[in-house]
Amino acid sequence: EEIGMTDVPIPADRIVDVDGRDPERTPMQWDDTVNAGFSSGAPWLPVAPDAPQVNVALQQDDPASLLALYRRLLRVRGGSPALRHGAYRTLAARRGVYAYAREAEGEQLLVAINFSGSEQRVALGGGPADVVLSTDHTRAGTVDGAGVALAPDEGVVLRAH
Repeated sequence: EEIGMTDVPIPADRIVDVDGRDPERTPMQWDDTVNAGFSSGAPWLPVAPDAPQVNVALQQDDPASLLALYRRLLRVRGGSPALRHGAYRTLAARRGVYAYAREAEGEQLLVAINFSGSEQRVALGGGPADVVLSTDHTRAGTVDGAGVALAPDEGVVLRAH
């Protein structure tokens, strides 16, 4: 999940988990070497065919990678009382957008995720807010919480002033 691995079809003779979770339990794709760097032996389940293009080594230093996004998300959550244990409030948003606020210890974070394939505007409050994190790693600075434009499939975390 953290690097965008996909489920792999499992041949019937290699099924280990009868509950059907094997496609999600394939070997971690560490790099583009044999068996994706997971093992020098034969792994218990097949490695995904896209392992040479989807692996930790390729994403390690790429600020636009899914791995970098997960690391930023974990850092933000770890340093935020609002996200760890704050009060939750859903915000009104257009169809295809999920928005909410979290508040604790004087911190108010606004989160909006555009699940649609087109740009959406969402009102997240009446004042300025700082971009804490976005799925677009180049988005930074301060936005007007009264009308934030979200690109298709973009999510943002903002800190209200």
